[in-house]
Amino acid sequence: MRLTSIAPIVLLLVLVGLIGPARSQIEIPDESADTIEFMLIYSSFDLAFDVWTDTEPPDTVILDAYAVASGFLAGIPFHYERNRDRLTIIEQVDAASDSLVFKGHSILDGGYLRFDYELDVKQSDFQDATTGSSYAGHGSCELAALDEARDEARMSAFEEAIRTAITETYTRRNQPIPGVLDGRISWHEIVRDERDPETGNYIFDINAWVKFDER
Repeated sequence: MRLTSIAPIVLLLVLVGLIGPARSQIEIPDESADTIEFMLIYSSFDLAFDVWTDTEPPDTVILDAYAVASGFLAGIPFHYERNRDRLTIIEQVDAASDSLVFKGHSILDGGYLRFDYELDVKQSDFQDATTGSSYAGHGSCELAALDEARDEARMSAFEEAIRTAITETYTRRNQPIPGVLDGRISWHEIVRDERDPETGNYIFDINAWVKFDER
């Protein structure tokens, strides 16, 4: 799993409250919450120099887990430039939660490592994030390396959902697409996340809710 670099480990310590409370930290009071499960996959070579145990995953995994969790808590930002037809998806830690729990790891075929996490999301936040239409995103990658194939298929699915949302939204409004457009995938549900047994391609399919930061 290769996400946007979040260099200093100090940032992580701030986010989880070991140094001080993060301004964007999300706490879940006595309110109904849904539990979200997600996984991260790595080549064993990527973690060869990390020190970790069965209960404490590598720092690389921890940082990536907070970035993925932030995508559910605060959305996944993107930046689109029409003239260059350039879409940049930015996975970063915009929000953190003390409900993020490491559930353990397993070894997959080929020596790849899978790390499983759980995260609680308030139902009210989920309802806000899923207002409006959702858009399908499909990603497929034929790379042999499991971690790289999943990463590429995942990003392709996000990109397709965003591009579809942009096109359909502005077509419906009968308006031109802005030259520069920022927004977020406010929520996404994973429909398929696996290596296809017939083609051998890694398939990542989602339904995504997309919101624009329109001026």
